[in-house]
Amino acid sequence: MKKHTLFPMIICTAFLASCGTVDQPTSVASVSSVHAENEMKTAPEKKVVVYEEGNDDFRVELEADQLNEDYLSGWAKNLARGEEGYDRSMQTPKNIDGALEGGRSEVILREGELVERVLDASYYGREIQLPLDINEPNVSEDDLENIGAEVIGSFTTSFNTNTTGRVENIRISTESINRVVLGPGDSFSFHEVVGQASAERGYQEANVIVDGEFTNGMGGGICQTSTTLYNAIADAGLDVTERHHHSLPIDYVPEGEDAMVSWGWADLKFQNNHDIPVMITGDVDASSGNVTFNVRASTSL
Repeated sequence: MKKHTLFPMIICTAFLASCGTVDQPTSVASVSSVHAENEMKTAPEKKVVVYEEGNDDFRVELEADQLNEDYLSGWAKNLARGEEGYDRSMQTPKNIDGALEGGRSEVILREGELVERVLDASYYGREIQLPLDINEPNVSEDDLENIGAEVIGSFTTSFNTNTTGRVENIRISTESINRVVLGPGDSFSFHEVVGQASAERGYQEANVIVDGEFTNGMGGGICQTSTTLYNAIADAGLDVTERHHHSLPIDYVPEGEDAMVSWGWADLKFQNNHDIPVMITGDVDASSGNVTFNVRASTSL
């Protein structure tokens, strides 16, 4: 009878043990490991997208290996100041028969801020807008009324009328500047307004200073244009922001009063720091051998 009574209990115990083995819960460590593996598989690739507002043609994806300060600093510098870079000086418009013609905004890419924005971007691929400063010329056609009434600055230099190439270069560069208008706060760049001296644009070879020596070169004479202009705007009290001296004395202004320009590096830049617009007029008298620049305004200062 005892053996008969215990038999069902043995079977029940074995059954319960078997059930316990089948229903044993998976450990927490196992679940975490599976989730971590899935997370690694689905995590997005690290990258930052840089775009320019209003320009669908500019959209750059920076990958993980590019997201370091050394690479980004060089990239931002080239983006701002490379051959096709964003940075450009303001090109001031001209007063042509009472209407504004030409002109272009100043653009500055804030390189340091761009690098910081990218480095601070989200791991999940945040988009960064290019930090650009855009300054349009601060002048309207209403400002042109009586703008030439008063001469607030003037300067004249003389040249040898027999140096035909030099005379022609002075004439072309002066004409490029004639009747340029600067509103209050507007900036002027000789290179932006005059452009590069080339045979295609009518410039000729004439005497220039290269490495401390006089030699023939394309556009010889435009430094007399820039020098005459510099002295006129200095007489008008405009703020000179960039100027360079020649490596040798020149004979058309006293020493130290020159303004040398060289395409690609040495520019003449200034800003209208008055609260009224001004117009610059230039004239070349080939018969008398004089080039004159006047800074004009609607009223005297």
